[in-house]
Amino acid sequence: RAVAKAGPKYKVKVRVAGHEGAIYIDLCNKKGQAVEVTAGGWHVVDNPPVRFRRTRLMAPLPEPKEGTIDALRRFCHVTDEDWPLIVGWLVAALRPEGPYTVLSMEGRPGSAKSTMARVCKALVDPSTAELTAEPNNVEDVMLQAFKSWAVAYDNLSKLDQRLSDTLCLLCTGGSYSRRKLYTTEDQTTFSVKNPVVISSVKGVITARDLVDRSLLITLPRFEEGEKRLSEREFDVDFAKAYPAIFGALLDGVASA
Repeated sequence: RAVAKAGPKYKVKVRVAGHEGAIYIDLCNKKGQAVEVTAGGWHVVDNPPVRFRRTRLMAPLPEPKEGTIDALRRFCHVTDEDWPLIVGWLVAALRPEGPYTVLSMEGRPGSAKSTMARVCKALVDPSTAELTAEPNNVEDVMLQAFKSWAVAYDNLSKLDQRLSDTLCLLCTGGSYSRRKLYTTEDQTTFSVKNPVVISSVKGVITARDLVDRSLLITLPRFEEGEKRLSEREFDVDFAKAYPAIFGALLDGVASA
């Protein structure tokens, strides 16, 4: 009986990969393109030298254009003191190796924390499910981390010790094993290391080890009479600026 020869094996990555001193970011478009980032700058390539794994959760990044990071400022309802932390998290989230941090948007209802989290998620790892609700268990967190690059949770009202520990593990790297379906002994193991962004009420992150791994952003209240865009107006304006903002972030990655 003929035996098929084993084919070549390749390491696969989700969204971001490093290769020979360059960083490759999967645009996740139909052309199979990626952005190659080096110390000399960035450009779009049609055939990246790394293999990417795509999942149903992933959505395309825009083809980047030249721009400045100031274009992002009008979409971020944060103080001037916290603004550099937002930019720093975004640039760091496009590195192929961790450890990473939790970007925590805290604030009262109506402070645009969900919108802020949605913008940050879209700039590093857009998804068909932009933000998800509080996870039910550790396995849910690990599966989402395995299927995407940046893990995002919206409007958390509490964070028990086990989920807090799991978010710590996501930032610094770790593994999770479970029994394969329809077997008694075989195990499936997920190895993860992901940037994390959450929006929550104030005071959700309290465990010291997670505090040490987090950037805690408290969003200011909108002033009385301050003009606010409707969600539709915001989305239209952001879509126009999206490619240039992404290009500006790539400039930051190249510089770093």
